[in-house]
Amino acid sequence: HTLKMAAADSAKFLLDDLLQQYETELGTTVDVIYVISTLYSIKKVLDFVLSCLDIVKVYLFQPGSVGSKDLPTYFGEWAVISGATSTLGLAFAEELACRGMKLVLLGKSRSKLQEAVNNIKLRYKSEVVAIQVNYSVGQSLFQDIQETIGSYEIGILVNNMSLIYNHPKYLTELHVSRIWQMINVNVSGVTLLTHMLLGKMIQRGRGAIINICPSAPISMPHPLYTGYSSTIAYVDHFSRALQLECSSKGVIVQSLLPVSVTESTHAEPSWFSPRPRTYVKHALSTLGVTSRTHGYFPHSLQAYCTELLPMWLRIWAVKSYNKRMRKIGLAEAQEKKVQVRERIFSSRSSMGDIQVIQSYHSTSRRSTNPSVPPIPEGVFEDQTDPNIHVNQD
Repeated sequence: HTLKMAAADSAKFLLDDLLQQYETELGTTVDVIYVISTLYSIKKVLDFVLSCLDIVKVYLFQPGSVGSKDLPTYFGEWAVISGATSTLGLAFAEELACRGMKLVLLGKSRSKLQEAVNNIKLRYKSEVVAIQVNYSVGQSLFQDIQETIGSYEIGILVNNMSLIYNHPKYLTELHVSRIWQMINVNVSGVTLLTHMLLGKMIQRGRGAIINICPSAPISMPHPLYTGYSSTIAYVDHFSRALQLECSSKGVIVQSLLPVSVTESTHAEPSWFSPRPRTYVKHALSTLGVTSRTHGYFPHSLQAYCTELLPMWLRIWAVKSYNKRMRKIGLAEAQEKKVQVRERIFSSRSSMGDIQVIQSYHSTSRRSTNPSVPPIPEGVFEDQTDPNIHVNQD
């Protein structure tokens, strides 16, 4: 009986000891979790406060802003704008001309360039030089540009060139030639044009370079726009690194991250989607204040609220949306192919060939009937214009 009592007491003592150790360890674990949670909450609060202070500094107090100064005197009398006939490019051209700057407009479309030149000369009495360019041809283009504007005192450069496919695609669906064109325009174009003009800016100790990077591809990975979003992210990092190089040399480099503007003159603007000129006026007021900005307070607010969502949720939403848009884009591309095919056959075939054309659609891409002319190579391939959107006007 005594041995049983002793064994029971020993077991009770051991159990009490184990429970005490567990409570001590549990208490320590809870304390650690509490400390980590507190520190994380403090960090989030500080991030929020700093973001608010940054927004107040950029859009309210604007210390160091040069946007309201006499731009031709402060930077130099000429401004170069690439993508000058696209929405934001044209808005920058008009606003800078309104502020007394002479313009060099770079664009792909001769007719749009001529229209822009005529309108700006008529409205603002500014001297304008237009250069038709195709950034995808490579380095030789920039040698021609240098010969044309080499003697000008370039004070401001606005890089607004970008090339994007008009509906989401997997990288393997892109033709190699299109990938090279996208790199030539979005990466090489920005880099080489900046390199060409930066040296003289540094020599004079003044100048400004504004690189326009759409906000969405910068904030997170964009599946099905992998090639495009990666090249835009390059421009953003290029701008930020270049600003660190030039900060002590009198040259301002800014990465401008717009979210959306009202592109059509007939569409009603909104608080989050302003008129292009309205956006440009706000963006220029931040020049000299910050090296990286959305340029417009509602856009900064919109981007901040979006970034509060978990990254995995944002990526999932973007990927799901892009997959849906890819299906719609493929259907529209297929419909265009059918329309082009019908136009080709109707223009080359006689009325007696109509039945052959109809049977062609239900059998194969190439007809073996000698009366039906062959379809030209490349008409329906991925490298054709209907499947690519070029924003380098």
